[in-house]
Formats: sequence, C-alpha cells, structure tokens
Amino acid sequence: MAFDKAEPQDTTKIRNLGIVIRPNWVAIEQGEDTFRPLSVNLQNRTPDAVANDPGTLADTSKLYVKDDGDGVPEAFIKDGSGNITQVSDGGRLGGPSTDFTLNTMRFESGTIDYDVNNIVAASIRWNNAGSSLFSSGCSIAKIATGQYRVTFTTPRANTNYVPVSTPFNEGNTRLFKIGDLTTTDFIIYGYNENNSARDVGGFCHIVGGI
Repeated sequence: MAFDKAEPQDTTKIRNLGIVIRPNWVAIEQGEDTFRPLSVNLQNRTPDAVANDPGTLADTSKLYVKDDGDGVPEAFIKDGSGNITQVSDGGRLGGPSTDFTLNTMRFESGTIDYDVNNIVAASIRWNNAGSSLFSSGCSIAKIATGQYRVTFTTPRANTNYVPVSTPFNEGNTRLFKIGDLTTTDFIIYGYNENNSARDVGGFCHIVGGI
C-alpha cells in the first residue's frame, strides 16, 4: 500500500472517497515508507485550555510541545507508562532532568566513538586516616599503614579498569602504587621518598571495567 498525496482528486465522487482516502489513512497510520512529509508542525500546548501534558495511552509514545517552565516551547515525549522525557532544550538535545541511556557517543566531528569504558565511572578523595572526603561510585577504607582498599559500589564486569591516583601535597615526597585488582575492589599503597609505607590522603578516579 502506498501513500498518494494526489488523492482524492477534486473530481472524486463522494461515493468513491473511501476507496481513495482509506489507503492513505492506513499508510499514515502504519508509517508506510511512501508517506514522507517534509515536516510535522507541533503546536505549543501551553496556551491552549488543556493540561500541558497529554493523557497516558498504553502501548504508545506521544510526541508533543509545551513550555519548559521558562516560557520556551520545547519537545517532550510521554510513553505508555506515563514517563515524560524532555527532548529539546534551547537548541540542545535533552533537558535539565533528562536521563540518557546510550551505547556510544561522539564529540563534534571527531572520529573516536566513546562508550562507558572511556568515561570516569568512579572517583574518590580521602584523608590519610582513610576517611572519605568525597566519593562517587566507590568507597575507601584504611586496612594497614599506607594501605587503602577502594571498593566499588557496583562490581566491575572485569578487571580491565584503570585506576589513576594522586597523593595530597603533604609533608615530603609521597607516591602511590596500585595493585590487587579484582572486580569488586583494589588497593592503593602509599609510600614516602624512602619507599616506606606511609599514610597518605589523595585523589583517585577509575575508568573502564564495565
């Protein structure tokens, strides 16, 4: 079945309208490949005497336009479960409360596709007593002099992750070594300039292993 924008013709008789209109209706309803409008203009719902968001209809997703709260009409989608996702925001994709699920992404005109293993998945900042000062996706505990175990909130899929750690500027020379990688944790070893174990605060972030 093909969409035919030339039907019905001005000369089509009323008794024949169903014959020519019905195929077009089915083509539109089923998204037939020949139905290719140049654009779809969605009116801002907000000025209308209706609620900003349409009702929920099971097994559907509704694309519509409403004010985003700042007086700017933006695109939204409401799925069959009633979840509302902002699609556009000031010429950008998404919105201030939109969560994204994706496989890979590319920045500008670059040739590299990035996935979850290219992005910092966990990070932490702690003092020399092993107390966390900030953490995201992991926690830390001092297990011996100069030894700190970093435990992932969610275990990694493998041990192909890369922890990068830098000590605070405390006293004389301080350095870190990292080892004992498992899918659930790893250990940061703190040393002084004489390669002796020393309690050291620092920073760490982890990429990969997902």
